[in-house]
This record gives sequence, C-alpha cells and structure tokens, in this order.
Amino acid sequence: MGETPDARLLLLTRGIRSFSDGFVSVLLASYLAGLGFSGVRIGAVATATLLGTAVATLLVGAFTDRLGRRRVLASAALLGCATGVAMATASDFVPIMIIAIVGTLNPSAGDVSVFLPVEQAMLPQTVDAGARTRLFARYNLAGSLTAAAGALFAGVPSLAERWWDIDQLDAERWMFVLYGALALANVGLYRRLSAGIEPEERSQNALLHRSRGTVFRLSALFSLDAFAGGFIVQSILALWLFERYGLSTGQAGAIFFAAGVRLWKFAAAAALAAAAAPFAYERLPTTSAGGYSRCSTRRRTRSAPATTPSSRRSRWARAGSRAKASCRAPMPNSISCPRSTPTSSSPCSRRRWASSARWR
Repeated sequence: MGETPDARLLLLTRGIRSFSDGFVSVLLASYLAGLGFSGVRIGAVATATLLGTAVATLLVGAFTDRLGRRRVLASAALLGCATGVAMATASDFVPIMIIAIVGTLNPSAGDVSVFLPVEQAMLPQTVDAGARTRLFARYNLAGSLTAAAGALFAGVPSLAERWWDIDQLDAERWMFVLYGALALANVGLYRRLSAGIEPEERSQNALLHRSRGTVFRLSALFSLDAFAGGFIVQSILALWLFERYGLSTGQAGAIFFAAGVRLWKFAAAAALAAAAAPFAYERLPTTSAGGYSRCSTRRRTRSAPATTPSSRRSRWARAGSRAKASCRAPMPNSISCPRSTPTSSSPCSRRRWASSARWR
C-alpha cells in the first residue's frame, strides 16, 4: 500500500493547526491583558480552555467512530473557525469564558485539542505496518516545528504597531481572525480525506480487554506529566514574562521559538531512534539455506526473557545443545568424510578448521 494521500493530508492539517496554536498561546495573555483582565481572570480563561478540551476529548472518544471521523474533524475545525471570529469580537469576561469552554483555544505549547486522538487513530490506516513508526515521528516533528514557528509569528502585532502605527490590540484581534481562517482551511482538507480512514464496522463497539491495564497505566503516566506541565502553561508563562520583564509579544515569541527549536532537536533524535528500532533485528545475517546464522541464533536465544536464574540457565543449556547439534549436522552441499582423514589439505579438514575458527 505504501503511504496514501490521507497521510500527507493529516501531516498538513497537523502543521496548520500547530502553527495557529503556537501564536494564539503567546497572544492570548497579551490580548486579555489589553482588554483589562487581571491575572486571576486570565488564569481562569486558560483553565476553562483546558477543562473544555478535556470534556470534548471524552465525548469525541465515545462517539467519533459512530458519527464518522471525517465528519467529526471537519465539525471541530468549523468550531475552531467560529472560535477565532468570536474571540476577535468579544471583550467581556463572561462571553470569553463561554468561548474558552466551548471553543478550541489551546493555551499550551503542545497539541491538547480534540483533533489529536482522532488523527492518531487514523494514521495507522494510511501507511504500511512497517512504516507506522516513521509516520508518527514525522507527524510529531511537524507539529513541534510549526508550533515553534507560530510562536515566532506572534510578534507580528508588535511589528505592526512599530512600523505601521497600528494599535496592538487591533492587530491581535486580526490574529484571531487569522486563527479562524486557518481552521477553515483545515475544514476543506478534512473533507478531502478518503473513506478508507473510517473504522471497520466490527471495531466500532470494541472494548478494551487484555490491553486495559496497559492503557490505564499509560493514562496515569500522561496525567502526571500533564499535571506538572499545567504549572507552566505557555500563556501563563507569557503573561509572567510580560509582567515581570516588560517584554513585548515579539520578544516573548522569540524566546518560545528558541525553546521550541531546542526541544525539536531532542524530539527529532528520539523520533529517528524510535523509527529505526523496529529494523534492528531485520538486519541479522542469514545462511545460504535461508535461515538465521548460528551466531544470530545464539544472540537471540540468550536474549530471551527468563523468570528465574534456574530457568535462564536451563534455557541457555537447551539453546547451547541445539546450537552444537546444528553445528555437527551437515550443511546443504557439504562434503562428508571420516574424522580420521590424515591430510590437512583435504576438503574435510579445511572445513573442520573453518568451523572451529568460527566458534573460537
């Protein structure tokens, strides 16, 4: 199958969404402060966005496969368009709180929107099984890099005020309009997805069975990480930089861009390592008969897990006996002769010498 066009569309939508989230997460605190909101109210808006996203993610996970993934993604992108326009026109605390709860605003640097679980469920269906890790690596790298670029783009209102004498608050309103326009572009891209990314009928009501414990442990781990990250949400950190050091949105955006690029380097290295891991055992040497060589057999048997030291020793003993038996067995097209052949130049003596040299 290779990589389908749906995979490239999902990478493009992830990049557009992360770019818009990148500049909105920096501008949100500055925009609300320009409207006269206190630090407590700005924190309340950021909290409301995260709580609304959490509830929406639960609903999406429960009903997406029944309603259709393309329809849910297109509807969520259309809601993002309405969110940008509503934020550009609202100025009171209560309407903005409602927009924060219902809309798709993201005050953090990472993607915590309702789009992420749906897209990640669709990605494995757009590529062969052997290339899924590389596709997920590209997906995450595209999001990280475009989010850093979006943070740098948050300096446009400051530049507009300096160069063209445009009020910064008005320029930030137009940035929210741009947020809505980018979400509208994603609506068109989601509508171009094929029907192959929809779930199969038999899997729509599937429940967790053996993987239930693993999913719960991973959820607990991610929850702990998200709880720690909640102390330094990017919008709140930007507000602290504005209040503590008097930085402009352009300066704060440059700081977040540098931090994002630095993290992107580590993420790129980790992603490339994860993408290369599935092929570690595919490069094992083989014999001319088509099976694994004796050396690779020894490595694979010695790396097999064992529950107790005694069982490990017994497994090694059995593996060693099998390896020795395979060494004594004649290979295809081999020459058989008695061990008492006196001449060292005979084919058998040369073969025994080569075999013993391999095992030294």
